[in-house]
Amino acid sequence: NMTSIPLQSNSPFLARYLALQQPRDKILVTYVYLHPGNDNLAHFSSKSRVVDFVPKKASELPIWVTGVVTDTCTEILLRPVQIYNDPFRGGDNKLVLCDIVTEDMKPLSNNYRYSCNEAMELARDQHPWFGIEQEYMLMDGNERNWPLGWPKNGYPDPISAPRALYHAAVGANNQYGRDVMEAHLRACLYAGVNISGENAEAQPSQWEYQVGPCEGIRIGDDLTMSRYILIRIAEDLHIGISFDPKPVAGWMGCGAHTNFSTEAMRAEGGLAEIKRAMDKLSKNHAKHVQVYDPHGGADNTRRLTGQLWSSDLNKFSWGIADRAASVRIPKQVAQAGKGYFEDRRPASNCDPYAVTEALVRTCCLNE
Repeated sequence: NMTSIPLQSNSPFLARYLALQQPRDKILVTYVYLHPGNDNLAHFSSKSRVVDFVPKKASELPIWVTGVVTDTCTEILLRPVQIYNDPFRGGDNKLVLCDIVTEDMKPLSNNYRYSCNEAMELARDQHPWFGIEQEYMLMDGNERNWPLGWPKNGYPDPISAPRALYHAAVGANNQYGRDVMEAHLRACLYAGVNISGENAEAQPSQWEYQVGPCEGIRIGDDLTMSRYILIRIAEDLHIGISFDPKPVAGWMGCGAHTNFSTEAMRAEGGLAEIKRAMDKLSKNHAKHVQVYDPHGGADNTRRLTGQLWSSDLNKFSWGIADRAASVRIPKQVAQAGKGYFEDRRPASNCDPYAVTEALVRTCCLNE
């Protein structure tokens, strides 16, 4: 009887090799990118190369190729755009986020960073700030579609049960997989991702972390890198990560609530500017819904049902301290008369570049 080989990373085995002295003039750089895949959606990919210097800026690193060809383009190129410290290999080793482009440096169809960057440049003098609350589910490493720790042919106590408290919960019978969250928080801080907090969410194995405040394009870069780091950490423990907006039918959805402000909104009397933004957003609801998940709104149809603290996908609403609205203005913002608003529509699997570009084009550029 063959004993099955454990699928998770063998930490003691690996530690022996990670402890080996790395030559000073050999730096490992991991190129991280979103590959379009067969469905033309963003699939996290990465590969490493050795360079003979310590890169300080992404632009110092060479353009590389994915090694994958498509029908329409013979070579897909990787253009380094943002550099981070490598929390997996430590030392002077780096992670570098890459733009995915064609041979003539045009963005591939799933590269939303390119046009987002153009919008951010146009709105630069308005200083748009963002904070994104990323929710996710930990999944069983062997059962791709089943949450970690959930009974095999059943469900945990429903959210409405008297003894069920999962949000921000502690205790082995309430939440599972805290190691992933804790390691992720430390790894992001080390990497240079502007992570600002974490908490357990409203059902077992559902967690959330927050990235921001970041100005302009940096929010998309930091959120994308934070997702990559999360997937890699969970991989070590043979745990899957799902960013699906409705991982289990009838249970809580997962979102990526996006907090947004401009300099005018943060200044004295900024609430009037926030209310002007509500008017603009209400007129562009359909346009935003289309880019707030990767399937043109289809994913959010499962999540934004008007139930379980979600808004109704089909109509725009906003309110002060209203968590069932499309957009919430926090109570303390209304009291201070300035601050930011929270767009609660983006799905957990949204492209952060597409979401933040839409907000800037509608609220700052009046498109």
